[in-house]
Amino acid sequence: MDAELIEVRKSNKRKVIVSNETKSNLTHLPRHEYVPGIGMGVAKCPYDPADNSTALWVEKGNPGSLPALYSGTNAEFTKADTVIFRTDLHNLTTGRREFSFKRTLKYDSKWLDKPNFVGSFDVGEYVLFFFRETAVEYINCGKAVYSRVARVCKRDTGGKNILSQNWATYLKARLNCSIPGEFPFYFNEIQSIYKVPGDDNRFYGVFTTASTGLMGSAICTFTIGDIQKAFEGKFKEQATSSSAWLPVISSKVPEPRPGTCVNDTSSLPDTVLNFIRSHPLMDSAVSHEHEKPIYYKRDLFFTRLVVDRVKVDMMGHQLDYTVYYAGTSKLY
Repeated sequence: MDAELIEVRKSNKRKVIVSNETKSNLTHLPRHEYVPGIGMGVAKCPYDPADNSTALWVEKGNPGSLPALYSGTNAEFTKADTVIFRTDLHNLTTGRREFSFKRTLKYDSKWLDKPNFVGSFDVGEYVLFFFRETAVEYINCGKAVYSRVARVCKRDTGGKNILSQNWATYLKARLNCSIPGEFPFYFNEIQSIYKVPGDDNRFYGVFTTASTGLMGSAICTFTIGDIQKAFEGKFKEQATSSSAWLPVISSKVPEPRPGTCVNDTSSLPDTVLNFIRSHPLMDSAVSHEHEKPIYYKRDLFFTRLVVDRVKVDMMGHQLDYTVYYAGTSKLY
């Protein structure tokens, strides 16, 4: 099977798509329909079909070279437990479980704080998740929503004692989509993300302003290089609950560097695991390409985005064009 995006549609039943078959009511699958590694729908799709969730079927790069379902969703009916999750890894021939599930820390606002997921992608050694959430680093100044990109290493098997059921490589960074200037104007809330099939170098997103105040939307582009640069930069920390969030000095970062892929995460020392448990947030935001939006407009709310690349023959020259299709909440 090729890697396949799994979308959660509005319905009274939970659904995921594996291969080309639709599995409904995963909580009570008949034995002959049971798919090893999928099982119940908990933490794989939301209880509320109106929730923004994402999921991705990844075949290559996982521990034991076994396929797995990655998801970002609500794992509880009360919506108190939001999670980035990977299913148990099973040998599809024998049905035997080889590796247990992995997830973000439960009820930890530093890892996730009321996120709305908009997309997930399999890129190289990592799976990337795009979402918006309450900004924990802004909480002492009020409430704000920031857009994020998070990543986990596909080879992650958790820590030996600390983070044994959790990701040992989870990191996240803010996405910067703003109009530049002395006082930049930010579009803080990502609504949709798109990657052209076959191209892992660019991600195209639509962002909106906060629901109160001036309404506007923008399209911003992010390169994988800029995303990697943010994850290779300084970490962010809050020394006490009343302190400002500041960058971590390099001498406090243990080795091997937290968040990087290693052959066996269970062999990571406790210093690395304790650090990543309390420092999942990067200090620098991911810069948008060209340092300005591709397009922005006031009084319009973009909801979805699809991007196409076309070649046009003009007077014997092949010209490349990028075409953006943005859905809006406005009826024309």
